[in-house]
Amino acid sequence: MDYFEFYKDQYHKEIDRKNEISNSLSTPIGIISTLVAGLFYILTTFDFSLNPILTAVFVILVIVSLIFLGISIYHLIKAFSDFHNGFKYAYLNNSDVLDNYHKALKSYYKQTKTTDTSDAEFNEYLLTELIKTTSINQKNNDSKIYHRFVCNKYMINTFLTICLLLIAFGIDYGLQNTKQKIQKVEIDSTLNVNLNSVKNKIFIDSLINKSINMVNDDKNKKVEKPNAPQTKILQEGKDPKIERQTFSEQEKNKNEKEKSKDK
Repeated sequence: MDYFEFYKDQYHKEIDRKNEISNSLSTPIGIISTLVAGLFYILTTFDFSLNPILTAVFVILVIVSLIFLGISIYHLIKAFSDFHNGFKYAYLNNSDVLDNYHKALKSYYKQTKTTDTSDAEFNEYLLTELIKTTSINQKNNDSKIYHRFVCNKYMINTFLTICLLLIAFGIDYGLQNTKQKIQKVEIDSTLNVNLNSVKNKIFIDSLINKSINMVNDDKNKKVEKPNAPQTKILQEGKDPKIERQTFSEQEKNKNEKEKSKDK
């Protein structure tokens, strides 16, 4: 059995397991956020003054759900970062450091003119480091998995408690709808318009005359064929700060150029 390959494989597996656990924690974060939002909506919508027995049941269920939710959040934080402590994962040293150590062993045996066992010592060192780092990472990953499991367990308990809470909330919501809601509507009819007054007649006649003049102006206005818009050219590698001209402005500029040529 090749012990070096075995422990090297275990070393990489624990690092992959660490990444898998960290990625899996995003799901309970989203679910807990949804549960908190649901609890907030229920608490702000519930009418505590309708029925004292229903209110007592509702409050008890809310307290239980908050306790479960608090425990779940606690273990989620423990699984994510162990609060402010953080999990201390172990890794092999940087490649240049390992290479310098190997070269230093070679140089030592060359200078002492003794039997060169640098390769065997270096391999033994790597094997020892792989075993030590893998053991540390395994303990961290096992702790994370435990806290993740407890977090999920109490998160499910919170969900089930909220389901019971919805029954009390639904009864309260139905009682709210059965209450008579009286809305007062007042109509203020203080606007009086006298179309027969002299000022109103003059104003209406002026509007009619303006509309007639506008129609006649539109009929007499000469219709010209519009010019095609200019080609939009963008040079690669330059900031595309193009002149933002409207279609009518482009026509106006082109007509002015043509008139200047005619003169």
